[in-house]
Amino acid sequence: MLSVVALAALLAAAPQPESVESAADAEAAALLASSPRAGLTIGVARLGVVFEKGYGQADARTGEAASADTVYPICSISKNFAAAAVLKLAESGELELDAPVSRYFAKDPLPGRSVTVRQLLNHTSGAASYNEGADWSAVAASPVPHERMLARIASEPSGTPGAAWGYSNSAFYLAGLLVERLSGKSYWEYLAQVFFEPLGMRRASACTSVTQGRAHGHRVTKDGFEDAETESWENPFAGGGLCATAGDLLAWQAALDQGKALAPESVRLMRAPTTLAGGAAIDYGLGTRLGQLEGHRVVGHTGGGQGFSTVLVGFPKDDLTLVVLTTTSATEARIVAARLARRLLRLPAFAPLDLQVPAALAGAVSGRWLGDNGAAVIKPGPKTRIVAELGDSGRTLRFGFQGGTTFAVGEEDLVHFVVEGDRSSLALEYVGGLFDSATRRVAP
Repeated sequence: MLSVVALAALLAAAPQPESVESAADAEAAALLASSPRAGLTIGVARLGVVFEKGYGQADARTGEAASADTVYPICSISKNFAAAAVLKLAESGELELDAPVSRYFAKDPLPGRSVTVRQLLNHTSGAASYNEGADWSAVAASPVPHERMLARIASEPSGTPGAAWGYSNSAFYLAGLLVERLSGKSYWEYLAQVFFEPLGMRRASACTSVTQGRAHGHRVTKDGFEDAETESWENPFAGGGLCATAGDLLAWQAALDQGKALAPESVRLMRAPTTLAGGAAIDYGLGTRLGQLEGHRVVGHTGGGQGFSTVLVGFPKDDLTLVVLTTTSATEARIVAARLARRLLRLPAFAPLDLQVPAALAGAVSGRWLGDNGAAVIKPGPKTRIVAELGDSGRTLRFGFQGGTTFAVGEEDLVHFVVEGDRSSLALEYVGGLFDSATRRVAP
């Protein structure tokens, strides 16, 4: 048997787990040093330890420092709350997820499309986003009344419900209106009474009502930073208009995990993949992105826009939740969260391979593709690699083959091609372990 002295020596020599604070400090410092960044706040809940800390500036105009109490527009993380609000109404029998949306509106908001409530929440409604039109920038700076927004959504072109996955801000706008119509309350009042107040989310509210302590969105210029906030925060509504602190989001994730926000079955529905009409499975549930990082299951959501990049990501089986909220455009919160998760879970750093692509696979994925991130032409590249020419930008993206049908296109950015026979018609992108987008082949 080892002596007490020998055992103590072995324990002292063994590598010790990195503390949450030291890991967060290191990743925040690396981000702020990498290029001009204003600031960020990081929140971590890990094995009973809750950590929240700000770094850099919440507002470069005033020099206000980012802190644990800084309130951020969380952008599309708002969709996680919208889905939960609809599910809360379903729990009480006030709506049915597979009923047509038209049942709950006096006038069908998506005429002739037979869209269900569930399809609003899993991005299979076929509805285009209201803010994708060429004329949006001309009206976005002012609040658009619900009536005008409904008319805009109804007039947009659309695809076949259930046939494909396509990110839709319009769908979640309608989800927010659905909550208002069935609850008899304003959407934000409903969230406050049902979720924020009971769960102790003390700073969570509509961004339009936050007057103090809110972070400001920045765009990087050659001279430093400029204002990136050019749209009214009223317009994103249920799909992106919520503001909160990192601590609020940690409390929200804990409430979902512990069955305090919704019934366990509702949480399971939020975190279950979506199956398209053709049978393909998509790692997006109801207002929730899904995935895995080195075999560790991941759930959560991301957000971005007007100078902000945000992520809420949970590792349910590891008792780990991460929140990263940043105040500078082009800052990828998901990458910071993935790096931090790797440190805390003691996973290897992201190290993509660059294998030779089999000729059959190169042929299977070559063609014209279209998705939420735009159009691309994929074709064989030099040295048996493949490349993607992105839309009309003239940019070429090189794919690093990882084996199987998976390619790396950037740090923590992987594309999985679904191959059937000698052809692929669907590509699924994951960033930081979370599902990001689905791209479809549109031509050989």
